[in-house]
Amino acid sequence: MQENLINKVYKKLDTENTRFKESIKKLNPSVIIDCAYEITIKNEIVNDFYSCDYNDMSKLRALLYRENALDYLYQEWIKTDGYLFDTLKESVTNSLDSLENDYLDNIKKGRNTR
Repeated sequence: MQENLINKVYKKLDTENTRFKESIKKLNPSVIIDCAYEITIKNEIVNDFYSCDYNDMSKLRALLYRENALDYLYQEWIKTDGYLFDTLKESVTNSLDSLENDYLDNIKKGRNTR
């Protein structure tokens, strides 16, 4: 029963995502670029749906019967979006630290660093 409900919710989200992407395709390229973040996050919500732990049937039912459920989840994500920036900033900082270490090691070893 629960697996069937999970599959129904996934199908609903996937269908909503497909409709959303089809509507975006009709817009001019600059508007599509402006929508890139929304497209990406909605894709992630759908693609990662099965990896989430859904053990509350009433939450799944609520999502199933929610009109525009994918957009609802996206709008809720937008409210907490700062966490993505924090993760991205940390990743860039770590990458720059690693790059700097490699650069300095090459200088110490006398390698051409341009």
